[in-house]
Amino acid sequence: MGVALAGLAYFVLRLVSDPEAAVQLGRSLLSRGRGAAQGSIAVYPRTTPAQAAQCRQNLRMIEAAKRRVAEREGRPVGAISQRELLSAMGGQIPACPSGGTYTIGDIGVLPRCSIGAARPGDARDDHILTRF
Repeated sequence: MGVALAGLAYFVLRLVSDPEAAVQLGRSLLSRGRGAAQGSIAVYPRTTPAQAAQCRQNLRMIEAAKRRVAEREGRPVGAISQRELLSAMGGQIPACPSGGTYTIGDIGVLPRCSIGAARPGDARDDHILTRF
């Protein structure tokens, strides 16, 4: 059930950000029949190594901005407001080139992308920041 809900959530996000890709994904899922509903196949987001690299770079920029705020405010850990982050990033938070959603996290916690590990076994297309 968890895989099916994750697939549905991804489909809805794609529908909002890229309707044509969402239609293609929906057709693909329907063509697989009951197997998709039973969780026997995994659906991974379409992402390229270049998009993943850009996403990781965006996550590094977000983390750097969080660290600037922490240093300026004298807070080694804790929540950061969107206003503080926007100020530290020059007024704009970058977006994931593959349509993922960023979770900024508290100071001391690395930011995350909703895409995460796009396909097991191939780290080139991962949207993960494991260290700064």
